[in-house]
Order: sequence, then structure tokens, then C-alpha cells
Amino acid sequence: MKWYFIQTKSGHVTVALKRMAGEVLLHSKYDPVKEAKRWVDQWEIEKHSPKKILVIGLGVGYHLKQLIQDFPHIPVMVWEFNPEYVEWLKNSCRLQDLAGEIQLCVSDEWIEIRTKLLPFLDDPETMVLLHSPSLELIPEKLTSLKELLENHVQFLRTIRRHADQLDYNFNLNVSLNDAGISQWKDTLGNKAAILVSAGPSLTKQLPILADIHKKGSITLACVGTALQPLLNYGINPDIVMVSDPQDNIKEQFIKINHMEPSLFYLATANHKAVADYLGPRFIVWQKGFDKSELQAELRGESLIQTGGSVATCLLDLLVWMGCKKIALVGQDLAFSNGYSHAEGTHGVREVHMENLIKIPDYYQQGKIGTSKNLFVYLKWFERYSRSLIRNVELWNCTEGGAFIHGWIHKSLQQFVNFE
Repeated sequence: MKWYFIQTKSGHVTVALKRMAGEVLLHSKYDPVKEAKRWVDQWEIEKHSPKKILVIGLGVGYHLKQLIQDFPHIPVMVWEFNPEYVEWLKNSCRLQDLAGEIQLCVSDEWIEIRTKLLPFLDDPETMVLLHSPSLELIPEKLTSLKELLENHVQFLRTIRRHADQLDYNFNLNVSLNDAGISQWKDTLGNKAAILVSAGPSLTKQLPILADIHKKGSITLACVGTALQPLLNYGINPDIVMVSDPQDNIKEQFIKINHMEPSLFYLATANHKAVADYLGPRFIVWQKGFDKSELQAELRGESLIQTGGSVATCLLDLLVWMGCKKIALVGQDLAFSNGYSHAEGTHGVREVHMENLIKIPDYYQQGKIGTSKNLFVYLKWFERYSRSLIRNVELWNCTEGGAFIHGWIHKSLQQFVNFE
């Protein structure tokens, strides 16, 4: 990879990267300063009031100068993954204006990046901003990091886009005055649990889950989308959880009017679906949402990690409840056999496999296609297994879909036999 300065129409310089696929510019070829202003404004930083800002990508620093000018009171950390480029920029005297204004971290070593950078991605007090053109500087050996960062920031954008709906649901859910989760602390101590999701592979696991349900020795917890397929097969789970703020999750509870399991819902989950639920309800306060954290503190309740999906929420909840062994079923994290969900779910659809991200399959014998969102959740499950403080066995018994590094990969029947 080669790079060099070129003059822009405004008189400022930008950097061009020369690659096999052609030339890529790190900043506008017309006016990098105006572009930097637009880059900062798009994040609506004032609205989110972060205590720290993490910027991925150094560029030539125009965006960082604007950021510091607009928000001088917020500490800024910058990560760049091409040491050779940073050294070249320093020798070109292009970073002098930023000296002492930012914390610059430079590394192309996976271990250092994993231990020092990745924890900030899950830190609710840190706002992560991405300077997308700078990702072109990432060395080939860190290609998976590039994908992770792109997907993570896309995920954060989605969360921010739904901020108004989260507030709306939160305020109405609080008004329900449902009990929190404190009474459930360690109630599943030394027990095993199965977390049932609604991926395409769930359908073939239903007969085994039915046998497990009859014996009753293992806790069955499911996400809202998986509830209908389980009930259709005569399986009444112990726990169901919802977290999505959108109205369409109401469909998950259609035709359910008997033997409802306990519903655990994120404080920002869709209010209409929660309010219409006929069984016992428990509100779950999540990390990373200021109002939720305040309510948890006022009520003496614990906080649960969200991870971005209902399955990641439910996993952290089960660990908090004290489970010693947890198995994933139907957590494909990919489009197994070209489908999005299991048969009988309200969201099932066929998926075109072109242009999907290819990842190792469950048996590590080939590749399987997944989306950007599912890839982010996959990485969350992998980070979660590494960050666990208490001794919990994490099994992936999905028997299809994606391989999850750090998890035990054995069949659901083996999980039951070991219990």
C-alpha cells in the first residue's frame, strides 16, 4: 500500500492511497475542513452526552481538530492500526496541532487491540465514532477487525436512530410498575439452562426439546420469536424474553392465551407487546441506557448487558440467575439452508446468499453466509465467553449455523446426557 499528499481545491492537502483497485482519498478533494464539520455534526454528540469519545481512524486529522474545537470538554481517544502510516504523518509534521489534545493509540497487533481497544466498544460511557475512509489503511492481516468495526458502528447507528422510540417505550413500561429481577438472583444456581432462539435449525431440535420439557430438570428459556414454534410443538418454556422496541414484536404473542411463561422484557422493549402480555412480567434494566441505569440505582436492581439482540440479553440474564451450564439452540447466527428463521415464526423468509459475509460453519468443515448484524452478534458471543468472571460452561448446541470461538460445540443430546 502506498500513500501520498495531494492538493485539494480549498488549498488544504488530503492523502491518497494507491491500491490495486484504484486510488482512495482519506478526505475530500474539494474542502476537507467543511467535510470535517459535516462528519462531526452527523453523530449528534451533544444529544448523547458521552463521557469519552473513541475515534477509529486518524486520517490527516481534520475531523479530530473539528471534534476538539466543538467538544473541548470531552476526552478523545484515537485508534489507528497502521504504524507505518502514523510515523510518516508525524515526520510530515501533520499531527502537531493535535499534540496533547488527543490520546493516540497505534497498533497492528491483535492481542494488544483485543485487550486495549475492544472493551471500549462495549463501554456505555464511551461514544464510538468511525472515520470510514481511514479503514482503508488497515493492513490485510487485520481484515476481520475492519469488518468488526464497520459492523459495530452500523449497529450503534441503528440504536441511535431508534432513540425516540426507546424513550417512548421506556416511559410507558415504567408506568406499568412491574417487578424487577432482583427476586430471581441466583434462583437457577447450579442448574442447566437452554437458551432457545428462532434460527432455521430450531425446527430439527424440537423433538429433543420436547423430551427435555417433559423431564423438567433443565430450564428452558426462549426469545420471543421462538415462543410460537415451541408452543406449537407442545413445549411451554419457563422463561421468554423480548427486547425489540418495534411494534411488530406484538405478533410473537398472537394466539397465546394460556400457560404463559414468565416474561422478562427490556425496559425499552415495545410497550404494546409488553402491556398485552397475559402472564407474569418482570422488567429488566439494561446497561448503557441512562434512564434505565438511573431507575436500577433508585430501585436497587441489577443491570443486564444488552449486546444488541434479545438472545445476548437473555444469555447475560441466565448467567446472572446463576446457571452453571447454558446451551444455545437455534442460534444460527447465519442463514442456514437459505432461511432467516425457523418454520412457524412470524419473521421467516428466504434469503439470497449472494454478497453475504462468509464465516466458518458450525462443524468447521466449510463456510456459511451471514449478515452484518448477525456477524456483530457472533463477535459479541465470542467476547462474552472471554469476559465471563464466574465459572459457567457455554455450549453451542445449535447443530447448524456459525461456529462460535470459545464455546463448546457438541450436540443437544450430549448436553442433556452430561447433565
